[in-house]
Amino acid sequence: MITNTTPLRHEVLRKALHILLSTVLLLPFNEYFVETLRNYWGISPKEYYAALTIVAAFVNAVQIKRPLMREELLKVMRSARRKVMDEIKSLFLNRTSSKVKFVSLVDKLDEALTKLETLFSNQIRMLERSYERVSGYIGVTFGVVGAFSSFILFEKHAFYGILALMIVDPTAALVTRSIGKRSLPASRTSVEGALASTIIFFLVLSLLGIDILKSLLLSIVAMLAEAYGIEDNILIPLIVSLFATLLGV
Repeated sequence: MITNTTPLRHEVLRKALHILLSTVLLLPFNEYFVETLRNYWGISPKEYYAALTIVAAFVNAVQIKRPLMREELLKVMRSARRKVMDEIKSLFLNRTSSKVKFVSLVDKLDEALTKLETLFSNQIRMLERSYERVSGYIGVTFGVVGAFSSFILFEKHAFYGILALMIVDPTAALVTRSIGKRSLPASRTSVEGALASTIIFFLVLSLLGIDILKSLLLSIVAMLAEAYGIEDNILIPLIVSLFATLLGV
Protein backbone atom coordinates (compact mmCIF):
# COMPACT_ATOMS: atom_id res chain seq x y z
CA MET A 1 0.00 0.00 0.00
CA ILE A 2 1.19 3.52 -0.77
CA THR A 3 2.48 5.15 2.41
CA ASN A 4 1.19 8.50 3.58
CA THR A 5 1.98 10.05 6.95
CA THR A 6 -1.18 12.19 7.00
CA PRO A 7 -3.90 10.60 9.18
CA LEU A 8 -6.87 9.53 7.08
CA ARG A 9 -9.26 11.57 9.22
CA HIS A 10 -7.29 14.73 8.51
CA GLU A 11 -7.25 13.96 4.80
CA VAL A 12 -11.02 13.44 4.79
CA LEU A 13 -11.55 16.80 6.50
CA ARG A 14 -9.23 18.52 4.04
CA LYS A 15 -11.07 17.06 1.08
CA ALA A 16 -14.46 17.95 2.60
CA LEU A 17 -13.22 21.54 2.79
CA HIS A 18 -11.96 21.21 -0.80
CA ILE A 19 -15.45 20.16 -1.94
CA LEU A 20 -17.05 23.03 -0.02
CA LEU A 21 -14.74 25.59 -1.62
CA SER A 22 -15.33 24.05 -5.05
CA THR A 23 -19.06 24.48 -4.47
CA VAL A 24 -18.45 28.18 -3.86
CA LEU A 25 -16.61 28.30 -7.21
CA LEU A 26 -19.56 26.62 -8.96
CA LEU A 27 -22.16 29.12 -7.71
CA PRO A 28 -21.89 31.46 -10.75
CA PHE A 29 -23.34 28.66 -12.89
CA ASN A 30 -26.57 28.79 -10.88
CA GLU A 31 -29.08 31.18 -12.49
CA TYR A 32 -30.70 32.16 -9.20
CA PHE A 33 -27.30 32.98 -7.66
CA VAL A 34 -26.28 35.07 -10.69
CA GLU A 35 -29.59 36.94 -10.56
CA THR A 36 -29.08 37.60 -6.85
CA LEU A 37 -25.56 38.88 -7.48
CA ARG A 38 -26.78 41.33 -10.08
CA ASN A 39 -29.96 42.51 -8.35
CA TYR A 40 -28.71 42.85 -4.77
CA TRP A 41 -24.98 43.37 -5.13
CA GLY A 42 -24.69 44.79 -8.63
CA ILE A 43 -21.82 42.50 -9.64
CA SER A 44 -21.29 39.99 -12.42
CA PRO A 45 -19.88 36.44 -12.15
CA LYS A 46 -16.51 37.76 -13.35
CA GLU A 47 -16.46 40.31 -10.56
CA TYR A 48 -17.46 37.58 -8.11
CA TYR A 49 -14.46 35.47 -9.17
CA ALA A 50 -12.21 38.52 -9.07
CA ALA A 51 -13.30 39.23 -5.49
CA LEU A 52 -12.62 35.61 -4.47
CA THR A 53 -9.18 35.81 -6.10
CA ILE A 54 -8.32 38.99 -4.21
CA VAL A 55 -9.47 37.50 -0.90
CA ALA A 56 -7.53 34.26 -1.49
CA ALA A 57 -4.40 36.17 -2.48
CA PHE A 58 -4.67 38.41 0.59
CA VAL A 59 -5.10 35.48 2.98
CA ASN A 60 -2.18 33.73 1.29
CA ALA A 61 0.02 36.84 1.66
CA VAL A 62 -0.89 37.15 5.34
CA GLN A 63 -0.05 33.49 5.92
CA ILE A 64 3.37 33.96 4.31
CA LYS A 65 4.35 37.34 5.75
CA ARG A 66 2.55 37.12 9.08
CA PRO A 67 2.41 33.41 9.95
CA LEU A 68 1.49 34.18 13.58
CA MET A 69 -1.45 36.40 12.60
CA ARG A 70 -4.01 33.82 13.72
CA GLU A 71 -2.46 33.57 17.17
CA GLU A 72 -2.28 37.38 17.42
CA LEU A 73 -5.94 37.75 16.46
CA LEU A 74 -6.87 35.06 18.97
CA LYS A 75 -5.07 36.94 21.75
CA VAL A 76 -6.79 40.22 20.83
CA MET A 77 -10.21 38.54 20.74
CA ARG A 78 -9.66 36.91 24.12
CA SER A 79 -8.42 40.14 25.68
CA ALA A 80 -11.41 42.11 24.36
CA ARG A 81 -13.87 39.44 25.48
CA ARG A 82 -12.42 39.25 28.97
CA LYS A 83 -12.72 43.02 29.34
CA VAL A 84 -16.39 42.75 28.42
CA MET A 85 -16.85 39.88 30.87
CA ASP A 86 -15.15 41.86 33.64
CA GLU A 87 -17.40 44.82 32.97
CA ILE A 88 -20.44 42.58 33.21
CA LYS A 89 -19.24 41.05 36.47
CA SER A 90 -18.42 44.46 37.94
CA LEU A 91 -22.11 45.28 37.77
CA PHE A 92 -22.78 42.42 40.21
CA LEU A 93 -20.31 43.12 43.00
CA ASN A 94 -22.92 42.79 45.72
CA ARG A 95 -22.50 39.21 46.80
CA THR A 96 -26.03 38.07 47.08
CA SER A 97 -26.45 34.41 46.29
CA SER A 98 -28.26 34.99 43.01
CA LYS A 99 -25.66 37.46 41.81
CA VAL A 100 -22.80 35.19 42.85
CA LYS A 101 -24.39 32.51 40.71
CA PHE A 102 -24.60 34.95 37.81
CA VAL A 103 -20.91 35.85 38.13
CA SER A 104 -20.07 32.14 38.20
CA LEU A 105 -22.15 31.67 35.06
CA VAL A 106 -20.22 34.44 33.30
CA ASP A 107 -16.93 32.78 34.27
CA LYS A 108 -18.11 29.47 32.89
CA LEU A 109 -19.21 31.15 29.65
CA ASP A 110 -15.79 32.77 29.31
CA GLU A 111 -14.10 29.42 29.91
CA ALA A 112 -16.32 27.70 27.32
CA LEU A 113 -15.58 30.38 24.70
CA THR A 114 -11.85 30.06 25.37
CA LYS A 115 -12.03 26.29 24.82
CA LEU A 116 -14.02 26.83 21.62
CA GLU A 117 -11.44 29.29 20.28
CA THR A 118 -8.60 26.91 21.12
CA LEU A 119 -10.42 24.02 19.45
CA PHE A 120 -11.03 26.09 16.32
CA SER A 121 -7.39 27.17 16.13
CA ASN A 122 -6.18 23.60 16.64
CA GLN A 123 -8.52 22.30 13.94
CA ILE A 124 -7.10 24.78 11.43
CA ARG A 125 -3.55 23.85 12.37
CA MET A 126 -4.44 20.17 12.08
CA LEU A 127 -5.71 20.67 8.52
CA GLU A 128 -2.70 22.68 7.43
CA ARG A 129 0.07 20.86 5.64
CA SER A 130 3.59 21.68 6.80
CA TYR A 131 4.45 23.59 3.62
CA GLU A 132 1.29 25.73 3.98
CA ARG A 133 2.61 27.16 7.24
CA VAL A 134 5.61 28.44 5.28
CA SER A 135 4.34 29.00 1.73
CA GLY A 136 0.73 29.96 2.48
CA TYR A 137 -2.52 28.42 1.34
CA ILE A 138 -1.36 27.97 -2.24
CA GLY A 139 -3.83 25.17 -2.96
CA VAL A 140 -6.83 27.41 -2.23
CA THR A 141 -5.31 30.35 -4.08
CA PHE A 142 -4.45 28.26 -7.14
CA GLY A 143 -7.91 26.71 -7.14
CA VAL A 144 -9.56 30.13 -7.27
CA VAL A 145 -7.11 31.31 -9.94
CA GLY A 146 -7.76 28.16 -11.99
CA ALA A 147 -11.53 28.62 -11.79
CA PHE A 148 -11.38 32.35 -12.59
CA SER A 149 -9.03 31.80 -15.54
CA SER A 150 -11.22 29.00 -16.87
CA PHE A 151 -14.31 31.19 -16.66
CA ILE A 152 -12.59 34.07 -18.47
CA LEU A 153 -11.23 31.82 -21.23
CA PHE A 154 -13.99 29.25 -21.69
CA GLU A 155 -17.09 30.81 -20.07
CA LYS A 156 -19.88 28.22 -19.65
CA HIS A 157 -17.50 25.32 -20.33
CA ALA A 158 -15.60 26.25 -17.16
CA PHE A 159 -18.42 24.49 -15.29
CA TYR A 160 -16.96 21.10 -16.25
CA GLY A 161 -13.46 22.10 -15.23
CA ILE A 162 -14.56 23.25 -11.79
CA LEU A 163 -16.78 20.19 -11.43
CA ALA A 164 -13.74 18.02 -12.19
CA LEU A 165 -11.78 19.90 -9.53
CA MET A 166 -14.55 19.14 -7.04
CA ILE A 167 -14.80 15.42 -7.86
CA VAL A 168 -11.58 14.08 -9.34
CA ASP A 169 -9.05 15.58 -6.92
CA PRO A 170 -10.65 14.40 -3.64
CA THR A 171 -11.67 11.01 -5.06
CA ALA A 172 -8.18 10.22 -6.32
CA ALA A 173 -6.56 11.44 -3.09
CA LEU A 174 -8.84 9.56 -0.69
CA VAL A 175 -8.82 6.29 -2.65
CA THR A 176 -5.04 6.49 -2.99
CA ARG A 177 -4.73 7.22 0.72
CA SER A 178 -7.06 4.43 1.85
CA ILE A 179 -6.60 1.51 -0.54
CA GLY A 180 -3.95 2.60 -3.04
CA LYS A 181 -1.34 -0.12 -3.60
CA ARG A 182 0.38 0.76 -6.83
CA SER A 183 1.29 4.21 -8.15
CA LEU A 184 0.91 5.38 -11.70
CA PRO A 185 4.28 5.86 -13.43
CA ALA A 186 5.97 9.08 -12.21
CA SER A 187 2.92 10.04 -10.13
CA ARG A 188 1.81 10.01 -6.50
CA THR A 189 -1.70 8.97 -7.58
CA SER A 190 -2.43 5.28 -7.33
CA VAL A 191 -3.91 3.15 -10.09
CA GLU A 192 -6.93 2.59 -7.84
CA GLY A 193 -7.33 6.33 -7.24
CA ALA A 194 -7.04 7.09 -10.96
CA LEU A 195 -9.66 4.49 -11.87
CA ALA A 196 -12.06 5.56 -9.14
CA SER A 197 -11.85 9.25 -10.03
CA THR A 198 -12.31 8.51 -13.74
CA ILE A 199 -15.35 6.29 -13.15
CA ILE A 200 -17.08 8.66 -10.73
CA PHE A 201 -16.55 11.74 -12.90
CA PHE A 202 -17.74 9.77 -15.95
CA LEU A 203 -20.93 8.77 -14.10
CA VAL A 204 -21.59 12.35 -13.00
CA LEU A 205 -21.13 13.68 -16.55
CA SER A 206 -23.38 10.95 -17.91
CA LEU A 207 -26.08 11.85 -15.38
CA LEU A 208 -25.83 15.44 -16.60
CA GLY A 209 -26.75 14.21 -20.08
CA ILE A 210 -23.31 14.42 -21.67
CA ASP A 211 -22.58 12.04 -24.56
CA ILE A 212 -20.94 8.82 -23.34
CA LEU A 213 -17.80 9.17 -25.49
CA LYS A 214 -17.34 12.82 -24.53
CA SER A 215 -17.90 11.97 -20.88
CA LEU A 216 -15.24 9.26 -21.06
CA LEU A 217 -12.72 11.53 -22.80
CA LEU A 218 -13.27 14.36 -20.29
CA SER A 219 -12.94 11.94 -17.39
CA ILE A 220 -9.62 10.58 -18.69
CA VAL A 221 -8.33 14.12 -19.29
CA ALA A 222 -9.32 15.14 -15.75
CA MET A 223 -7.63 12.07 -14.27
CA LEU A 224 -4.39 12.75 -16.17
CA ALA A 225 -4.42 16.41 -15.13
CA GLU A 226 -4.80 15.37 -11.50
CA ALA A 227 -2.16 12.66 -11.65
CA TYR A 228 0.50 14.55 -13.60
CA GLY A 229 -0.24 18.23 -13.11
CA ILE A 230 2.43 20.16 -11.21
CA GLU A 231 -0.41 22.08 -9.56
CA ASP A 232 -3.66 20.23 -10.20
CA ASN A 233 -5.83 22.95 -8.67
CA ILE A 234 -4.91 25.14 -11.65
CA LEU A 235 -4.53 22.51 -14.35
CA ILE A 236 -7.70 20.48 -13.74
CA PRO A 237 -10.17 23.34 -14.32
CA LEU A 238 -8.14 24.79 -17.22
CA ILE A 239 -7.46 21.54 -19.09
CA VAL A 240 -10.92 20.06 -18.61
CA SER A 241 -12.59 23.35 -19.58
CA LEU A 242 -10.43 23.50 -22.71
CA PHE A 243 -11.34 19.97 -23.76
CA ALA A 244 -15.02 20.58 -22.96
CA THR A 245 -14.85 23.52 -25.38
CA LEU A 246 -13.04 21.53 -28.07
CA LEU A 247 -15.49 18.62 -27.74
CA GLY A 248 -18.47 20.96 -27.85
CA VAL A 249 -19.93 19.68 -24.60
